[in-house]
Amino acid sequence: MIARAAMAVNPNVAHLTKHGAMDPGLLYEPPFTDYAPQGPDQVFAPDQALRLVQAIRAVNESADALSA
Repeated sequence: MIARAAMAVNPNVAHLTKHGAMDPGLLYEPPFTDYAPQGPDQVFAPDQALRLVQAIRAVNESADALSA
């Protein structure tokens, strides 16, 4: 399960690194669904999936603050 979770998170890190921000809705689209076709809810417990979305939103807010 840990390996699958890591494989599901790696595309998120790559996207954030390349683009600096990410729409959390992308978690439910390819390539993010390549390892978890139903999105993060398939790999993580509900509270963990929520924390992932919250972390992405926090990164987005930080990126917005830096570009302002």
